[in-house]
Amino acid sequence: MAFITRQKQIFECQELEILGDLERFGLVKEHLPDERLMQHLVQ
Repeated sequence: MAFITRQKQIFECQELEILGDLERFGLVKEHLPDERLMQHLVQ
């Protein structure tokens, strides 16, 4: 018999929805340190 394991949520979407665009971009920048991507976004 297979078991289905529910994943724990590490954050609520509502927490991100109340942030402004710059704050969300800052989170992406902190957690996705891809230099080529960041250079492309800056241009």
